[in-house]
Order: sequence, then C-alpha cells, then structure tokens
Amino acid sequence: TCALPISNLIPTMSQLAMRKGFQPELCPKSFCKFGHGPKVITIVGNSFAQMIQPIVTNALPMNEYTVRLQWRSGCQIAELDQCPDIFKIPPDTDVIIVSEYSYSHPGFSNPEIKQGLEFNYRNIAARNRPVIIFGQPVFRSTTLLDCVGSDNLVTSKCNSAADSVLSINSLKKEFALANKFFWVDPNDWICTDNICPLVIGNYVVSVDNQHLAFEFSKKYLAPEFRLVWLRSGIQ
Repeated sequence: TCALPISNLIPTMSQLAMRKGFQPELCPKSFCKFGHGPKVITIVGNSFAQMIQPIVTNALPMNEYTVRLQWRSGCQIAELDQCPDIFKIPPDTDVIIVSEYSYSHPGFSNPEIKQGLEFNYRNIAARNRPVIIFGQPVFRSTTLLDCVGSDNLVTSKCNSAADSVLSINSLKKEFALANKFFWVDPNDWICTDNICPLVIGNYVVSVDNQHLAFEFSKKYLAPEFRLVWLRSGIQ
C-alpha cells in the first residue's frame, strides 16, 4: 500500500470521476496547432497522438517550433488508408512523430497489423524526414477509481507490468529501427523492474486503462522527452 492520502492526488479523485477518461486540457479537435516557431513538427495517430501532445509541447520552446497535431480516434498507422487525412504529412514538416494504439478488430487481424506497420513505416521513411515513433504505454487492468482501499490509500493492485505491451512495442521498435527512426518507449520513464505504478509522487499516471494523464505528462515526461530530443541531434 502506498501511504499517500487520495486527497493529495493530482488530478483529484473527483476530477478523474468527472472526466470519465476525457481530458479537457488536450486538443479536442482532429487538427490543432501549438507554438509559432519556424520549425514544424507534425504528430499523427489516434488518441495516443493527442495524449503525447503535452509531452512534446512542454519539452520544446514553442517560439522555436510549431507543433501540428493530427489525430482521430480509431486511426492506426497499420490501417493508414482508412484515415488518409490524418496521416497526410504536410510538405513543410521538419520532424514527424507517430503515436498510436495498434489493435485488431473484426476484419483486421494481428498478422495484418504487422504487415501494415512494416509497409506504412516504409512509406513514412520515404519522406526523408526525421521520424520519432512512440511506443504504447503500459496497459492497466484496473483504474485508480477501482483500486483505492478502505483506508483511502492507493493499493498495490494499481501497479501493472511493462510486459503487458511488450509484444506490440517490440514489433513497432523493430520496424522503427529498421527504418532508422528514433524509438521512444514511455514505459522506460514510468516503470522500474517491470513494475509500473499508477501513482508517481502524488501524480496519477493514467486516467484510464492506458491513456497518460496530462498533468503527469507535463510534470514528469516532458523533461525526459527533452533529453531524448537533445541527444537525438534533431534540429
């Protein structure tokens, strides 16, 4: 049990309950723009692209960069042809960031995800721009609202394992590195020894089973991403 009163959590339990997974701080539209710098970063994907926007915009000086966000729920890179407007990279883009949840559904199987990722990563590579691929955050079988004990403390069943997304992230990493993309796994910043807590400090990591909380991303993950950006040599 984590000896942390739930009243100290950011966001609070009442805020989480009212949001029901929706984060009002994030871009609600499919196309948003942040900053006013000369260098253009385009983030594409589904709700996971929306989710990482505060990581990017709080890591970089927005007087030097313009961040363009293109996202729609359900759009995954393996089915790029289903969302051509979302994955259409504007010609003025200097850096491409892809963050999306890959999933199978009726009519679209796991083997097709592999084929789609491999094929469409090559299409992105053909644009001859630096590309960053974000891995999927850890999947959680319980949310914070489900795992607070009778003593109003966060219990250990809130923890999850990093290997819950090992299969899909390994596949994405393989194809990313094969195309000389930069690979970023947010679980490297969240988990230790395969244990991924739902609360770090007094910040809630995830607002639901897999989406990272805006406040946590801004506080903890943006500084980590800035280090990755600086080490990458991307200008």
